[in-house]
Amino acid sequence: MIYDNLKTVVDAIFAGKGRRFNRRFLTLANHYMFGPVACTPESGWEKGQVENQVGNVREWLFRAYSKSITN
Repeated sequence: MIYDNLKTVVDAIFAGKGRRFNRRFLTLANHYMFGPVACTPESGWEKGQVENQVGNVREWLFRAYSKSITN
């Protein structure tokens, strides 16, 4: 999962893609078996990918399905 560099996820930002993630957030990530990736500071095109994921999740969760009977 791609995250913006919010304080609840990232404790410290190092050169390039180097980050120190919040210990409690890493515990959550390990429990649900996903790996966090942080955006590069001042790279606006990466943040668009993060915000696009919100739209994808909304589409997957809240899509209306029609009930059809199949024989």
